[in-house]
Amino acid sequence: MEEARALAAKVEAWLTQYPAFDGVMVDNSMKYSATEFDGGGNARSINPRTGTYWTDADVINGCIGVLNAIANAIGPNKILLPNGMWNGSTFFANNNYRQIIAAVSGINALMSEGAWSQSYASGNGRWVSEADWLKSVNMLIWVQNNFLNSQRYFISFMPADTADADMPPNTTREQLVMFGYCSHLLGAGIVGHHNLYYGGSNELIKYPSVLSLMRTLRVTDIGNPSGDYYQIAGTSTYTRDFVGGKVLVNPSATSYQVSLSQTYKNMNGQPVTSVTMAPHTGVLLFARAL
Repeated sequence: MEEARALAAKVEAWLTQYPAFDGVMVDNSMKYSATEFDGGGNARSINPRTGTYWTDADVINGCIGVLNAIANAIGPNKILLPNGMWNGSTFFANNNYRQIIAAVSGINALMSEGAWSQSYASGNGRWVSEADWLKSVNMLIWVQNNFLNSQRYFISFMPADTADADMPPNTTREQLVMFGYCSHLLGAGIVGHHNLYYGGSNELIKYPSVLSLMRTLRVTDIGNPSGDYYQIAGTSTYTRDFVGGKVLVNPSATSYQVSLSQTYKNMNGQPVTSVTMAPHTGVLLFARAL
């Protein structure tokens, strides 16, 4: 693993040179199979140590080796964020993500880029199915229960600054942000745990209304959850109650009218006793004024 140690030394040197940085994101470092690993190129890759195609075990052990080398080099006071935990479907389809997490004690942050929709540079942005979306919610619950603490971070990512051609059809960026944010809260939400939602990159500056919404959400507090998420009978709408409010998400292509058990206030401060859950939308309600 000389290559891994050389890379780790370079990362350590960078963080020493630029001490203001809290850590490092190691992109594409949680590959769960040889097939996924090969997808990064135009042909199947050859393992130079064996002279044959990479196996699933080769790929997983390689990821573990690189991440352990970096963790040992930078120490526990810097963040090590391995990127590559795609979504709930891949997370629950096999144990390989969990194998990597368990084998690298220095991992103190995780990120999911494809939990809520698939809208990347492919020209065919689309929503994930309700079933796959629900697996991502349950993945967040696993992370909350098995990984997070006050020293660890988790980020679910919804790229609201993606190109128009890569957006799901007939979707606004504000819709993407709210759908991802509310979906995230269905599985997260314990105050003190660094369970974060991120809606884009510095490209968001091109979209002032989206940036303003993200800033509003950043300072919004509805307190700890008062229970687990549940599905509203007769609908594909899922909801979760919080001390200071309520979140609702409709991951389906069907619209639903949902009656509320009490009067809430929406994000505009208006009182509501029911909400229309349009397809692929998230709604945030408050038990008190903003």
